[in-house]
Formats: sequence, structure tokens, C-alpha cells
Amino acid sequence: MSSTDAARPSNTAREAIARDQAAYVLAELGAGSARILEVGCGHGRAALLLANAGHTVVALDIALPSDLPQHPSLTFVEADLYAYSGSLFDAVAFTASLHHMPSPKTALNYAATLLKPGGLLIIDDFDVRAVDRSTARWYFEVQELLAIAGIYDASRIEGASTDDPETRWHRAHEHEDERLHAGREMCEAVELQFDNVRVGRGPYLWRYLATGVTGDNADSLREFIQYAERARVAEESIRAVGLRIVARAVHVDSIK
Repeated sequence: MSSTDAARPSNTAREAIARDQAAYVLAELGAGSARILEVGCGHGRAALLLANAGHTVVALDIALPSDLPQHPSLTFVEADLYAYSGSLFDAVAFTASLHHMPSPKTALNYAATLLKPGGLLIIDDFDVRAVDRSTARWYFEVQELLAIAGIYDASRIEGASTDDPETRWHRAHEHEDERLHAGREMCEAVELQFDNVRVGRGPYLWRYLATGVTGDNADSLREFIQYAERARVAEESIRAVGLRIVARAVHVDSIK
């Protein structure tokens, strides 16, 4: 992915993704006000939406940008998860961050120590290994068609159109210097530490695509791409790459 300004996600793309993340977390929290730790908050847009909904939020990331949103119930902390300590939370939410952790098991063990007994673990992520040939083909074809139409940042297109799509996907998203953890590994790590585990799958690739869309109709196009992916997942012509996990904490006094 290019480091130029043109290759960075637009604010509107980030907002669309944040709305999706926050809606999922809010639906799992239900009624009432909760104290939430968000792990991997990025630019803080999902955290702001959670605070706007009446929750108290501590938003954590190892590298925070300078242009963070402000809210009286929102605190940003630039730190590694393991460096954080404080009052216990009603919920810990990993927003597209667990697959980056060096060890999901270690991360979740530590997260469990930050939760009240019965507190919620909420994971919004994706399964890099869920992508098969048909799914990868759809993803790259959408990128390439939009780029040809001049409404997609071509620098975001990974690999060559002549490559096998599944090989092309894994080559672009699996690197020796940063191993992305697969869905099965994340699920197993949750089940080792938490109770009442629920796992759901759904669309996710639209988030990658949304960050490259350009032009006056970008917002409408992002919505359509999300709809198109959801429809294809429903008809089982492509796989559901999104991974959402919810579980309940058991009281722990120390990291296992």
C-alpha cells in the first residue's frame, strides 16, 4: 500500500467503516451505559460514536494521530495493550486489531484481566484465510473495474490481473514480517479464556474497497459495494470474510 496522501483512506471512508464497527458494538452492549476499552482505535471515529451513544470510552492504540476527536466521555491512550492498567471495564472491544497481535491468546488473556466478571469481549475482525478463489476474483475485479472507470485509486490494487486470484490475495495479505492471524486461531484463543462464545461471519471486503473509492459519488458507491458484497455472501457465490466474536469474561486474578 502506498504511503502517499492519495493512497490514504479518506475521512469519509474511515467514517463509513467506523459507523459499521460502532453499530456492531452498540448492538452487543444493549441498553444502559458501559465503560468500554477499545483496542486498536486508529483515528478514534468508532470510539467517538460509542461516546456519543452515552458510554465512557478509553480508546487505545500504539500510535495515535494528532487530529483526534474530542468528547468529555472519551479518553485516548497511546500505549501497547499490555502497558495499560486501570479500573475494570464492562466491555473490551478489539476493532480490526486482534489479527495484528503477536499472540491472540496472550492478548485475550490480558484483556480478560481488564474486564469485570461477566463483562463482554467484542471482536470485529476478518479472517484472512476465508478468502477462496471466487472471493478473491470478485474482490480484484471490483478494484480493477473501478480503477478503469477512474473512480478508484489504482495504487491500491495488489498484484497483477493475470495472477491466480487466490494466490494473489494471500501474497498481498500474508507477509513473513507481519503474520496475520486466521479466524480459526482467533476463535480458539477466545474459547480458551471466555464463556458463552458466539461467532458470526459477514461482509468485510467492502472496507478495503471503500478506502480506495474516489469521486463525487464516493459515498453512494461505498454503500453499493457493501450491499453487493452482502448479497453475494447471502447467495454463497463468495465467502464471508468478516469475523465477529462475542463472549463473556470469567473472573481472573492473573494472566494465564
